[in-house]
Amino acid sequence: MFAQGGFPCSGDGSANYTTAAKSLVSAAQLILNETYVSISPNCSINNYVIELRKPQYSLQKDYEDGLTFPKAAAFLKRYMAQPSNSNLRVRIVRDAFRDVYGRDATAVEQAFWDAQMRNEKAWYSTIVTGEIKNLNQSQTQRRKMINLAYLTTMGKQAESDEEKKWLTRTEHFRLITESNRARLYSSDGAKDLVATIKQVLVYEYFISKTLTLKSDTKEGLLKSVDEEVKKRLPKYSADKMIFFEMMGGKTNFDKYLQATQGGGKTGIAESIVR
Repeated sequence: MFAQGGFPCSGDGSANYTTAAKSLVSAAQLILNETYVSISPNCSINNYVIELRKPQYSLQKDYEDGLTFPKAAAFLKRYMAQPSNSNLRVRIVRDAFRDVYGRDATAVEQAFWDAQMRNEKAWYSTIVTGEIKNLNQSQTQRRKMINLAYLTTMGKQAESDEEKKWLTRTEHFRLITESNRARLYSSDGAKDLVATIKQVLVYEYFISKTLTLKSDTKEGLLKSVDEEVKKRLPKYSADKMIFFEMMGGKTNFDKYLQATQGGGKTGIAESIVR
């Protein structure tokens, strides 16, 4: 398989080309937070293979000789820093802040890291490292992050024991979210999973009014809710979905937070969830 302009991408039998492509794949993950599952046969890293032969980089010979990881990383830092790649830098900062805090960067945070990236002094992995350090220096920031992780995964604020557990540790938003996802679909998390699905039903029944339930009596409503939960369990379990995903994404998630005061009390809805 050859890239445009005569650049072999993942190999025409040459170990050098395979090594070069692998170096680019590894560097792209570290520098740009871009994941390429394979380098063959469609050569998904191909755009960078084409880019590095341009005069400002002049890396054709290096690629043919088996581009090393340090050279691949240096190339991607230069590429990222180009004025024309401002949108790429915005996306890198966004990814880093969503991983660490579960939120987008503020304008000041964006400007700070953009300046660093334009000078090739920061990239995705270093931004994550720097923001994890900032996060763990502030109990207030950690508390906000922990509660957002629980709202995202389970549709509720963290309980006092859950908050206490994570406050004394160093895991950031993405890791807590992954931990909660794993718990939901373990035998220990069965009760939490059912409660999470019920939070979705709270939104659909009381807020968006897109769900119809038999509700002549409170007992009838609770029975109808239980049946709906059991109906949805196979789909949610197959994809190991968290609350945010069950809700269909950010728009509905934000509406839920607004209507429930950030996942707080919702009146009669509490009888459904508990």
